[in-house]
This record gives sequence, C-alpha cells and structure tokens, in this order.
Amino acid sequence: MPSWDDVARIALALPETGERLSRDMRQWRVKDKLFVWERPLRRSDLEALGEGAPDGPILGARVEHLGAKEALLADDPAVFFTTPH
Repeated sequence: MPSWDDVARIALALPETGERLSRDMRQWRVKDKLFVWERPLRRSDLEALGEGAPDGPILGARVEHLGAKEALLADDPAVFFTTPH
C-alpha cells in the first residue's frame, strides 16, 4: 500500500505543486488550489457508508467533473467511494 510519503512524492512532482498542513493533515495544491488531501471519515460519512466504510487512511481527490467521478467509482468500487456532501 502506498504511504503518505509516496503520495507527496507523486503530487510534488507536478508543476507548481505545494504541500501544507491543515488540522495536522497533509494537503497538496496547485497554484493554491486543493487537488488531493489526507482526510478522516467523519461520523456522518461512517453512517452513510455503513459496514462498507473503509478503515485506514483516506485520500480525498478533486476530479474534473461528475463524469470522471462516476468513471472512477465504476472502475474499482473497492478502492473509490464517495460520501454525501
């Protein structure tokens, strides 16, 4: 399984990308726009996901549009998931 350092290495290899901490969680941004971040599951997330909720580290990612999100969810539902928000 990739580590947070692996995520940082890949993210920071992109042009104009920086890393910052927010609430002791790592975030990666391009030109100050958030694109991936470390994130815990909140109580409401756990309730919505039920027994299918993953345990362990969660990487949030912004995608281009709803079609891209739906493609990721369909591609590997064991890896990709969404929460109501």
